[in-house]
Order: sequence, then structure tokens, then C-alpha cells
Amino acid sequence: MTETKQQNPSVIKQSAKKALRFLGYIALFFLCISVILSISFVQTTIGNYVTKSVNKDFNTNIIINKVDLSLLGRVRLKNIEIRDHHQDTLIFVKNLSTSLVSAKRILENEVKLKGVSLEGVEFFIKTYKGETDDNLIIFAEKFDDGKPRDSLTNPFLLYSTELKLKDLHFKLTDANKRDSLDFEAFKVGGSLKDFQILGPDFSSKIRGLYLTDFNGLEIKNFTTDFTYTKTAMEFLKTTIETDKSSIKGDVNFSYKREDLVKFNDKVLITAKLTNSRAAISDLQKFYEELTGQDILSFTGSLKGTLNNFKLRDLNLSSTNNINIVGDFKFKNTINTERGFAFESDLKKLDATYNNLKNILPNVLGKNVPSEFGKLGRFNLKGRINLDEDAIAASRASHLKHQRAMDLEKLKSRLKAQEKSIEARVNDKISIMREKASLQEGKIELLKKNIEEKQNEIE
Repeated sequence: MTETKQQNPSVIKQSAKKALRFLGYIALFFLCISVILSISFVQTTIGNYVTKSVNKDFNTNIIINKVDLSLLGRVRLKNIEIRDHHQDTLIFVKNLSTSLVSAKRILENEVKLKGVSLEGVEFFIKTYKGETDDNLIIFAEKFDDGKPRDSLTNPFLLYSTELKLKDLHFKLTDANKRDSLDFEAFKVGGSLKDFQILGPDFSSKIRGLYLTDFNGLEIKNFTTDFTYTKTAMEFLKTTIETDKSSIKGDVNFSYKREDLVKFNDKVLITAKLTNSRAAISDLQKFYEELTGQDILSFTGSLKGTLNNFKLRDLNLSSTNNINIVGDFKFKNTINTERGFAFESDLKKLDATYNNLKNILPNVLGKNVPSEFGKLGRFNLKGRINLDEDAIAASRASHLKHQRAMDLEKLKSRLKAQEKSIEARVNDKISIMREKASLQEGKIELLKKNIEEKQNEIE
């Protein structure tokens, strides 16, 4: 027993040395791997291998110029480009940084990432001439072959706990339209939490997104729970804020794929707005006919297409004391050449002529009778129906009334001129009479002087 106890320290010492030597080899191995992975050629080769694999599996055109891997699972991708079916840029990312949750799942069509940072992004959605689907829809469809899957086959999944955006440039164009640019945003940044692409579907909790749009409107905060599928888009718990405006509510778009080409007439919009306010100065960037610095506060619900929709339970007030309560129906609001029509069931309309005319754009603002200006503040209640015939009749009546007023003004002006001329003539006659009277007086005085001289001579 004594001998065994004496040998134990030696055995422990040798075991410790072996363990340290093994750990040293492991550390050296990982160091070598890190050095190899840091070589630019290796990073480029890995990037090419990954993109070739994805492009082959899904018939896409994705280019990753450089991949930087670390042993802790950190991944950095540089100069990523996704090209569309016309080999033009759909998405370009200058820098992408993330961490893999499970590298093994990539082989099973699942890419799960932790936080992702994107910087220097270009995102261009385009519908090409003669085509009905945009390049993003066509790209997304590549991840869904449309074939029924068995219970063991997983659809493509890309998930990130949070995607942070910085300096994104977004553009939406349609080459089939006369004005091809539908929307453009610059310097976009913010956070997309629970970012997920599952087959052709996309969802994310967008938080604190900021941008400047092509009208010059600066959005400080765009927050929503967003979902996109082949048949619907949802914007739930939505907040859109500028320095002066704040829009809150839920918005849903439902459609068939073939209906998107006729968005204004076919896509059904359902919206419920709560505790919202909009500054006229912000709305002016979209509707130039609006004037003033008024701020509108409102609630209500909307249902229909952009061309034909109903506005229910509208409750609107403004800082200039405009109050509108009621239900409204609009027809051909976008394609007015088809015949604009407007119906309303007013519970309350409390305003002045000038405020009402400023707040109502286009047809309504131009056809409110000017006689309302003489009433000062007024209150209306009841039904109002307007169509092209009524508007034309109103315009004709307004024009007739305006011409009659112009004629009266002309008559008054002519009478005033006649009186002015008559007064000037009378003034001149009076002056001439005075001058004649003076001359007669001088003549009489001259005659009297002559008579006096004759009398003196005699």
C-alpha cells in the first residue's frame, strides 16, 4: 500500500502532461484552421462553393465574393449580389455579419442565424416590360417547386432572430407603366425581428424602421408585424411616424396572383385606423392641392380597392376646428376618367368655407359653392351624392353664376366710369362757365372804363 501511494504522484504528473500536450495539439489544430480560413483565396473558394450549391439546388443566381469564418460560428459575407431572371441586380449587400445557430441544419434546407447586420444594401424590385410578376416574386418562387411534399421533406427556411439594416436603398419600378417609378426610399435603417423566409412566404416584426421617400417625406419610425404570402399581405399593430404625423392601425391586402397587375381595381384592402393624426404639410407631398398648416386627427375603417372603397365611422377633427363624422363611399378615385362618384352619410360637418375648401382635394375642393363663405361657420347633416353629371351641372351652374356676377361687376364698373366721366365733364363745364363769367366781368369793366374816358373828353 505504501508503494502504491508513493507512485500515485508520478502517475498523476504523467497524466497531466499528456492532457496538456493533447490540449496543446487541439489548440494548434484550431489555430491552423483559423489561419487557413483567414486566407483570402480560401474565403473566396468557400463563397464560390456555397453559392454554386445554392444556385444549383434552387436555380438562382447568387454571388458571394468573400466569406470570413470564425471557429465561434461567426460568419461575415462581403459583396453579396442576387441577380434576377434578367441578370440585373435584385439585391446587393456590401457587408453581412451573422452567427450560425446550427451548421448541420443547412444541409436540410434550414438556415438559422442569430443576429444579422446588413450595411450598404441595394434592393430593386422591378416588373419588366411585357411581364406581370416582378423579379422578387419570380425569385421567391424558385424556393417552392409547387410539388406536394412528403412529411419528411422540409421547405427552404431562412430565419434570423434579428436583422439590422443600415444604409439601404429601395426602389420599386414597373416598366409597363408610363411613369415606371412607383416608389423609392433612401437611407433606410432599422430592425427586423424574427425575420423568416419559409418557402415563398415571408414574415418579420419590423421595429423602428426609418427612411426618406422619393417625395421627400422623412419617416422617423415605421413599426409593424408584417406577413407576406402568395395571396395576402398583413401590416398588424402598425405605427408610421414623422415629426408631425402618427398613423396607427391594422392594414390587410388580399388578392389572387393574377390580380396584382390590376392592383388599383383588384386588390382588396381592409384597414382599421386608431388614434391617428396627419399633418397637412406631410400630405402636401402627395397631394399638392392641399394648403395650410392644419393637423388632422382621425379614426375609422376602410374597405375596398384603391379605385372603389368605403370609409366607415370616420371621426375627424383638426386644429382649425373642422369636425367631420360619417360614412363615405368613393368610386374611381384613381381612374377619374371613368367617372368619379362620391356618396356620404354625414352625421356632422362643422367647418368654415375656407377650411373646408383647403382640406377637400381635387373635385370636392373646387366645387364647394363660394356662397358658403358668406355663412361663416356652418353645420351640415344628411346625405350627399356626387357623380360626374352632378359635378358637371355644379360646374356649369357655378360658371353661369360666376359669369352673371362678372357681368354685374362689369355693369357696375361701366356705371362708375360713366359717373366719373360725367363728373369730370361737369367740372370742366363749371370751370369754363367761371372763366366765361370772369371774361364777361372784365369786358364790362373795360366798357365802363371806356365810357368814363369818353365822358372826360367831352
